[in-house]
Amino acid sequence: MFIFSAAYMLVLCIFLNPAYGTSDVPTVIRHANEGFIVYVSHHFLSYLIYFLNNCLPSNLWYAALTYIATVISMTMNLSVFKHYINDYRYFIIFILVYLLYLSMFILEIQFTQTSILIGISSVLAFVHLYKNNAITFKKAALLGLFMASSVLFRVRGFEAIIAIVFPLLLIIASSDVIDVWKSKITRKSLSLKWSFLLILLIPSLLIYGYDFIYKEYFSSPQYRQWHEFNKLRTDIHGNPTAELNIDNPDIYDNTGWSPDDYENFKSWFFIDENIYNIKSLSRFHAVAKRPNYQAPIASIVDVFKEYHQFMILFAALLLLNARQGKKSFILSSTILIYALVIAALLHAYIRFPLRLGYPMFFSFSLILFYLHFGLEADNAENKNHR
Repeated sequence: MFIFSAAYMLVLCIFLNPAYGTSDVPTVIRHANEGFIVYVSHHFLSYLIYFLNNCLPSNLWYAALTYIATVISMTMNLSVFKHYINDYRYFIIFILVYLLYLSMFILEIQFTQTSILIGISSVLAFVHLYKNNAITFKKAALLGLFMASSVLFRVRGFEAIIAIVFPLLLIIASSDVIDVWKSKITRKSLSLKWSFLLILLIPSLLIYGYDFIYKEYFSSPQYRQWHEFNKLRTDIHGNPTAELNIDNPDIYDNTGWSPDDYENFKSWFFIDENIYNIKSLSRFHAVAKRPNYQAPIASIVDVFKEYHQFMILFAALLLLNARQGKKSFILSSTILIYALVIAALLHAYIRFPLRLGYPMFFSFSLILFYLHFGLEADNAENKNHR
């Protein structure tokens, strides 16, 4: 699977044109090459790129690390599903669907989608080993370290990963509790199994926590000041709040901005520190109007329109899982509703750009695929025992 994944990525890079997903990526590369703190990625990754750039000067190190992580993630995903899909014809169909949806975003060199892809691949591999009683301390630790690399690419990507895999982990944990209740396993065995989950999560939690503490308390005063300004800024830029307050007179009275100042800020021109600063942005937030409770309902329609390809895939997966019985259909429907609710809330109250939406829905589709093939294998095993 590794050779296949590497060959696929190589073909894409040779015959198609990889591109930076957002304007932030060149900034990340430039800051990392010069040894500065990178606010979206972890500064451990900055140090690594800085070291590699000193050894061999190149602007391609970030892209190279991104694609290496992608190849490893693909290898893990395909290896997991190869275990469950015994018929090579179905496996070929799965690979084609997998590559089709992966190709929608994989050519863009972008830290958010790389982080999410690493995270979902690590968790799926862990769940596969966990459910088949093949997990060991070494395997859990290796998967934990790989999952921690998702935090290096995008610090807040870890938050998205936890939100995505939460229902899957909840299903696994609930299944274990039921097994204890039915005396299929002992509480001691359950504690041992759950310790592997902690091993998976601890490296990511440590790196995530270190980044937060370092940037908040131990970085330079200039960086902390910029970091505070940037948190206020990101709560406006690209968010529904920005559009909602264009005609809000309180904004102009409280900040001292003119309509042109506001338009410039919305268009990412905020270099004048006399106009755009912590004080003015704090005053903006103090009087800004926020989307009301009906906003997520309207956002559902927008999500369906923007991600119609995934809605078609989800409908097909629901039909497939319905064939497995009531349990499979209920679990799949619950996860799909959960995914749509998360998307609608992000779209309505924060922001839901394609660089987040594509890998997020791709991850949920992998979870639904796993439920289908995993439950199919469980049903077949139960029939054999009978």
